[in-house]
Amino acid sequence: MIVTAVAAEPENRAYRDGLGRVYYRLGRFPEAVVELEKAVDEKQPDGTVLDHLGDAYRKVGKTDKAAAAWRRSVDAYEKDKETEKAKKVNDKSTKIK
Repeated sequence: MIVTAVAAEPENRAYRDGLGRVYYRLGRFPEAVVELEKAVDEKQPDGTVLDHLGDAYRKVGKTDKAAAAWRRSVDAYEKDKETEKAKKVNDKSTKIK
């Protein structure tokens, strides 16, 4: 269903994020990265999408990009005053190897 939704509304970032998460859960990490990169809104970054992108980057071995995505996620969460979410992502980003 999510593939159909993305096909119907390819610019819908929430649908792209959803498809990226499906690929991630299926272990199709390179495809997850592609979809999650499309889901990121550069003008109004979303902490959740950036967190998901960081997770996918880590799975494909792009740890520098993962750390950068997570830093941006923390910033977005802090801007939205979602301190608990920011803390969880920050904790994850400090443990990256």
